[in-house]
Amino acid sequence: MDVDGLDLDGPGAIVRVPLRAQIREIVLDRIIRGAIAGGTRINETHLAAELRVSRTPLREALLGLQREGFLLAEMGKGFRVPEMSVGELLEVSPINAALEALAIRTTGARIRGAHAELLRITEAISAHLDDGPRVYELNVAWHRALTGLCGNDTLQRMLRAVRERCYRYQYCYMLHRHELEPLRRSKGFSPRRGPVTEAVERGDAELAAELAYRLEVESGETLAAWMRAR
Repeated sequence: MDVDGLDLDGPGAIVRVPLRAQIREIVLDRIIRGAIAGGTRINETHLAAELRVSRTPLREALLGLQREGFLLAEMGKGFRVPEMSVGELLEVSPINAALEALAIRTTGARIRGAHAELLRITEAISAHLDDGPRVYELNVAWHRALTGLCGNDTLQRMLRAVRERCYRYQYCYMLHRHELEPLRRSKGFSPRRGPVTEAVERGDAELAAELAYRLEVESGETLAAWMRAR
């Protein structure tokens, strides 16, 4: 994915991706962005025709998404997208925050190397404040940059899996952030990305980890309060 010249996937050689993995990414992105809304049943025949793929790799992709918690399988009825819920949000948000903080701490003083990229992404966010989907993409890039120098591959895989469970909620947050930011401030929650970036610039991984943890947990709590009120 490329957003405003930002390579969100990073450099590297061309890699052949299995068809089921490509289908997974397409379906997951639609779930995250609400193009396939919560409660929707997946019509495998129509989706296979739309994507111009056979039913076998499509079903493999859907089964994978079901194992990961993005779809529900119902006997004789196929797959359904679960509704977003405060319960799920409050389960996955602290886990995501803890894994992200651990990745930052594991990076140590090398975290300073992420500073220029964090600034560049932050500037891009400021330039697109009225574009919720674009801000969501840039926010994803910001968090990837923040933890990208962590050399623990196992931790990175775990973090990616949990992050993906949060993306639907983060997308919702970015679409409604003009309502959510005043609510966040009313709760006395910490500032957004600035203090984290400043800690990164100083190479203070411990402080950056603490601030990043609070940022994620408090964002989850703010969105949960907003969802309850709707």
